[in-house]
Amino acid sequence: KMPYIERQKESEGRIRYITQEEELNILENVKDNARVRDVVIILIDTGMRTGELFKLRCEDIIDNQGPHGIVYLHETKNGTSRGVPLTLRAKEALKRCIESSTDKEQIFTEDIFWMTRQWNKIRKALGYTDDPNFVPHILRHTCCSRLVQRGAPLKKVQVWMGHKSIITTMRYAHLSPTELYDMTSLLEEERGA
Repeated sequence: KMPYIERQKESEGRIRYITQEEELNILENVKDNARVRDVVIILIDTGMRTGELFKLRCEDIIDNQGPHGIVYLHETKNGTSRGVPLTLRAKEALKRCIESSTDKEQIFTEDIFWMTRQWNKIRKALGYTDDPNFVPHILRHTCCSRLVQRGAPLKKVQVWMGHKSIITTMRYAHLSPTELYDMTSLLEEERGA
C-alpha cells in the first residue's frame, strides 16, 4: 500500500536578478580578472547554468548558426540537449575563454567551485553578503528576466532557458505586464454604436 504524502505548495519566492547598474558594478569589480569577467558576461547573456558552462567543449560552439553562433549544451539539468544563441558580447567572451584555456578541447578546466569562490569575492566587495539570493545562479535569472521584460514570448523563453515545464517560465511572467495591456479593449464597452 502506498503511503499518503501530503503535498506542500511550492513558494513562488522572489526572483532576484541583476539590474543594469549592478551588472556594471560587477564588471567594474572584476575588470582586472578577464576570465571571471568573461564568465559573468557569458552567464548573463546566455542564461546557462554554471554547471552547463563548465562542461562546455570547443566543439560545442557552432559559429555558423544564428547571427553570432550558438552554444550547444549536451548535458543539462533536465537531461535534454539545447542550443542557446549567442550575443556578440557572449561570443567574444567565449572566444577569449577558449584562447586562454590550458586545454585544447575543454574550455574551462577550473573546478565547479571556482565560480562560487570568485562570486563570493564579488559579493563581499560589493556589499551583498547579507543578500541570500546573490549567488551565481542569479545570472541565469537575469537572462530570463531580461528576455521577459523586453517582450520575448514565454514559450520561446522556455525553450531558450531549457525549462522542462512552462510553469517554471511562468514565474517570470509578472515582469512583463505590458503583454496584458491590449486585453483591456476586450472588456471595454463598444461606445457610440
